[in-house]
Amino acid sequence: MFKIFIRTIFQGNNPKILTIIIFLHIIIFGAAWLHTKPFFDGKPCAVCGRANAKPVNTLWQYKSNSVPYVMEKNIWYCKKHSGKAPEIVKEIPSKKDTVKKRFLITISTGSLILLALLYTLTLINLSFYLLFTHPAILVLSFLFFGITGNSTITIFFTSIVALPLLIFLSWSKWRLNKK
Repeated sequence: MFKIFIRTIFQGNNPKILTIIIFLHIIIFGAAWLHTKPFFDGKPCAVCGRANAKPVNTLWQYKSNSVPYVMEKNIWYCKKHSGKAPEIVKEIPSKKDTVKKRFLITISTGSLILLALLYTLTLINLSFYLLFTHPAILVLSFLFFGITGNSTITIFFTSIVALPLLIFLSWSKWRLNKK
């Protein structure tokens, strides 16, 4: 099985395509790192998870026994959501949620998408040109939802399974129609 896997990777244009995809992968994540690095020490936006957030002084309402108390807290919001930030919040974001951790999640899930696509295409011996969906997903997610955004992370986690499954289902339907 391993020999077939290696043989498929090195046949025809597959090595060139794979090299281009890995190069694009590195460039996209390198640019994302440069864009996000200044915000690594900060917190993501409490609403959307974007990295370019700033602290907004709000009141946090919590209950001790049955008596409600209020305490001043800094909650991080991006430019888009800071104007709509509530004056009193009942839930505060986790202290462990940082831009750096979200970026590491983005890198790991983005790389897993590439590996899952590569494995699927090699396993069913399809054209490696389908690997170009990987940089497209990365760039479009980053542009529309932000590098560390909640939607980006959700799309990446979903794509790890959904893309190979979609390719496999399309391939199997095509194979059935071909017969």
